[in-house]
Amino acid sequence: MIIFDVYNLIKKEQFCFAYLDHFSDEFMDPLLSMQDARSDTPRKVKKKINYLMTECFQNIVRHSERKDEVFENFFSIRTPGDDNLITTINPVRKTQKDKIINSFSTVKNLDKDELRKVYLEALNDNQFSDKGGAGLGIIEMARKAKRLPRYAFEPWNEDFDAFELELTLSESEKEKPKGFFYPSFNLYGKLKKNSVLMVQKGDFSQESVMSLFNLIESYLRSADSSKSVSKKMYLLIELLQNMSKNAATFEGQKDGIFMIRLSEDKKRLIFETGNYISHEDGNEMIEYLDKIIQLNKIELQKLYKKELLSGIEKDNESGNAGIGLLEIIKNSNGALNYKLEDVNQALKFICLSTDIEH
Repeated sequence: MIIFDVYNLIKKEQFCFAYLDHFSDEFMDPLLSMQDARSDTPRKVKKKINYLMTECFQNIVRHSERKDEVFENFFSIRTPGDDNLITTINPVRKTQKDKIINSFSTVKNLDKDELRKVYLEALNDNQFSDKGGAGLGIIEMARKAKRLPRYAFEPWNEDFDAFELELTLSESEKEKPKGFFYPSFNLYGKLKKNSVLMVQKGDFSQESVMSLFNLIESYLRSADSSKSVSKKMYLLIELLQNMSKNAATFEGQKDGIFMIRLSEDKKRLIFETGNYISHEDGNEMIEYLDKIIQLNKIELQKLYKKELLSGIEKDNESGNAGIGLLEIIKNSNGALNYKLEDVNQALKFICLSTDIEH
């Protein structure tokens, strides 16, 4: 499944969130709330990350040359090791390339005091242009992150290049090797090719699931004013709850991945999850899914009542996992795909995928 391929690209990162849909200021607040819910990030670092996320995200909102095109603009927040990485990719006109490079060159070798001086001069004299990457934004990013943002260009088409801006905020004082770079073009290319609108990889404990749920609810309501939002959210809840309940702990967290993408005809939204699971639990879940996916609506309803009653009689606070899977199948009209991937002697990786009208 596609989600397993994407997971393998970022599996060494403790956290990754990437977004490729329409960019607007309204999406910023729920995005920051999601970042704040990450309890493993120190408060002081969170404040800096929030500022830099806002600056980078708004840079796309304000300055993208093709802001209405889905999948052309990319934003991500990633945590490889002790680094917090904020990356944007967006198309810029080839005629703007030299101006962007000059903006970086101007502040490349400045220390903290010199950056502040140049920032104040630029602010007073308006000597840097905001368009195409620049000036004031770059200086302020460098001041907050205490290092200059890195950048790269990739050919796009005859008129545009893809401009990647990478900003690193480290919790460690250890210097990275010269030229050290976490390229995002591979991840971006994979997501764009498969029409991925949003992806998050990381800890899917109950607290993390709630922050992601709120983020996606805001996203869906801003993108879709129809009544189908409620049905999408209900399906989403069941998928995320299923992952939170059944994910095996891996290296200290309930590691998994959630993804929203468009079908090839762009008419349906595809929700996908992937998480580690023990061999025994994984085989049991697949056996159960093989059984219930074949049921008609009447048989499905009978089994649903039986599982519901069984859960009540057991008074199991963790809930009946079978109920969640039945809910997913009911709300997706049986359109649930699943696959179990081998990982090691103790763990498997289970992928679930379902879709709903866009």
